[in-house]
Amino acid sequence: DGAGVTVTSTSRSDDPVLDARARGEHAQGALADTTASSLSALDGVLGEPSDTGLASQLGAFWSAWGTVANSPDSTSARTVLLQSAQTVTGTLQSLSNSMSGIASSTSASLGSDVVQANSAATQLATLNGQIAIGNALNNNVNDLLDQRDQLLDTLSKLVGGVATIGANGAATVTVGGQSVVSG
Repeated sequence: DGAGVTVTSTSRSDDPVLDARARGEHAQGALADTTASSLSALDGVLGEPSDTGLASQLGAFWSAWGTVANSPDSTSARTVLLQSAQTVTGTLQSLSNSMSGIASSTSASLGSDVVQANSAATQLATLNGQIAIGNALNNNVNDLLDQRDQLLDTLSKLVGGVATIGANGAATVTVGGQSVVSG
């Protein structure tokens, strides 16, 4: 008779426990990536061990002090000490500038992450309301739940957000024990 197919309902195939575990691992992975990146940048700045790095320069500086102590009247020993001191001072200034650059870059990156996290939290708050209303009216909210889960993943990666899903499907997110979004 050509009636075709009638869809009566759809359902989501997900595992809330597995989703929570994946978000936790995403947060830990993002933290490890950020830490590794920062430490790699610092390692590049320090460049140790090296024959010309700070450790070597400090060794020469302390040695020059020993030479001056053994020959206090020697002009050349004092000149070597002053040159060593200037070398160490220059290297410390260069390291300071490089580390300030890393700190500025890290701060800018964190600022960008905060902007993204705030946007995701705002979107999640709106979705929470839509999900709660949809569930109360017994509407199909699967698309909204998918969007919610994507935002929860984003928050876990950006700021280590921990999600708790309420009975009405709305999510509460905490960061460091502080509520960011209430379900």
